[in-house]
Amino acid sequence: MSRTRVFRYAHTPVRVRVRGGEPVWFTRDLAAALGVPFPPGPLLPASPNGLLGIATAAQVRTVIERAGSGTPNGLRAWMTDVSAQLTAPAPRQPALAPVRRSRPARDYGHH
Repeated sequence: MSRTRVFRYAHTPVRVRVRGGEPVWFTRDLAAALGVPFPPGPLLPASPNGLLGIATAAQVRTVIERAGSGTPNGLRAWMTDVSAQLTAPAPRQPALAPVRRSRPARDYGHH
């Protein structure tokens, strides 16, 4: 299971993790950041990656729109940015070429 990361939206910490290759958001954190209550039970649209208390981006947008506040543009941009950070492939480290080290000349006492 992937680790949970914390990002700030409107000075409020919001926990996010990747599940099934898709970022999922902790609904309690988003509710605190947005002032929008999330309904109990399953969220729509249904997703195998959404769990109780965790929502996909599509589910977050649906809850906000049903609350009548619409998805703020700042939130949409922030979620897109966070999603890109979480799903970006890890940077590949270039292979290092072996380094030949010169050895000090041994002194065998032959002078």
